[in-house]
Amino acid sequence: MEIKQNKKIIASGGVIYRKTNGGEIIICHRAKTNLYALPKGKSEYGENIENTALREVLEETGLECKIIKSIGTIEYLVPQGEKYYPKEVTFFLMEIIGGNLENHDHEFDTVQWIEINNAKSILTFQSESDIVTRIIESENIT
Repeated sequence: MEIKQNKKIIASGGVIYRKTNGGEIIICHRAKTNLYALPKGKSEYGENIENTALREVLEETGLECKIIKSIGTIEYLVPQGEKYYPKEVTFFLMEIIGGNLENHDHEFDTVQWIEINNAKSILTFQSESDIVTRIIESENIT
């Protein structure tokens, strides 16, 4: 496995939270690969991570949000052909200011509210589950 350190992929996303039913977050599901994920995506040229997160959340969920605070960053390797590239994703806690889930793009089949403690076990990647755990701990959600 060849790892290309000189080409780090920068991305960001959001954990959209509401206090309903003891606390819920948005989870995106892709049926073809059975992927459950938080909304996120790569930065466009010249775009800061906050604007990337807001744009990607709007595209993938149909929801306009505002950033409450930074939650943290995860890193992992992404395969592209025979090579692997490091990817760094910064997540922000967000709340809705507009939009509609019905307007999500076609990258995911379903975008839905999930009770926050259940979301931890549903998410495909442990690193994203760890981000949710940080929110639960920092916001004293039980």
